[in-house]
Amino acid sequence: MRIPTHITIESVKTIVESVGVSNLSDEAAKLLADDVTYRIKTLIQDSKKFMAHAKRKRLTAADLDYTLKIKILNLFMVLSQMNSSLFVMRVVEAENFISQKRKRWN
Repeated sequence: MRIPTHITIESVKTIVESVGVSNLSDEAAKLLADDVTYRIKTLIQDSKKFMAHAKRKRLTAADLDYTLKIKILNLFMVLSQMNSSLFVMRVVEAENFISQKRKRWN
């Protein structure tokens, strides 16, 4: 059995319809599928760096968690240059989101 290496257009349309958007074009779905595929691959590649640094051969949820934390903080650092109060509010929201996800994993 071959594991798909990309998100399909049908998957994107199903997810989009589940949140209430019913008229997504095939072109938009393809663009979203390509973008999501790229971001997931990048997330896994960056998470592998944490795995390698810890001298492990198995990728863990913690590796993904650390990678997401860094990516979110990098995004908020850029946003902070635009509005400092927005930065403080968003970092607190990100920490809450990550800690809630961590509780679900445990």
